[in-house]
Amino acid sequence: MLFRVLLWVVGVSLSLASRFSPRVQSQLSRNMAIVIESKDGVSRNFIVLDRRIYSSTGPVANVVCRICFRTGSIGVRVFLASDAIGQIVDGFGSGDVKCDGQAALVLWFYELTMGLLPWRRIHREAWPQSYIAPSTNLKASSRIIREPYSDTLDPAWSDAALQREKLEIWKVGVGAEPSGKPKNHKIVVYPMIEQSDSAYD
Repeated sequence: MLFRVLLWVVGVSLSLASRFSPRVQSQLSRNMAIVIESKDGVSRNFIVLDRRIYSSTGPVANVVCRICFRTGSIGVRVFLASDAIGQIVDGFGSGDVKCDGQAALVLWFYELTMGLLPWRRIHREAWPQSYIAPSTNLKASSRIIREPYSDTLDPAWSDAALQREKLEIWKVGVGAEPSGKPKNHKIVVYPMIEQSDSAYD
């Protein structure tokens, strides 16, 4: 019962936030549905449609991620934990949590939801006296060498050109193959195989 109420509150909160919060709206980039449920009969859909979130129960189409907890009490414990993502990962191994679909959306959905809680928000403050131009009022400012801006390397800077050629980002930018790039990685070659319900039997 508590898990059902918790998911309903989350649904109402996300629905309101998707209408009034630019932060939430900016994260709703595609239409999809996420289902959170438990094996003991609790289920709620979170549907993203045209940068709005709707919450409902019952069958739904376009489900990209389905998170299923073995019991509702496990769902409540994990959802309210300060290290919920770690507990979900542990749950994958123990069988307490099952995820069908795009598992990365679990992290996205959790962070989206936790951002609605005032005590979980990250408060950013602008630094005082933000620099628009270098400050010359400090004693050490006269000891800082500031070279003029240049969009090309001076041909006389042979050492600089040599070091630039060693940069991985420069090599890739001019068409080279990244060094150390994994080939035939099993995660890429073999897609995730959905777990069967036998884990809960």
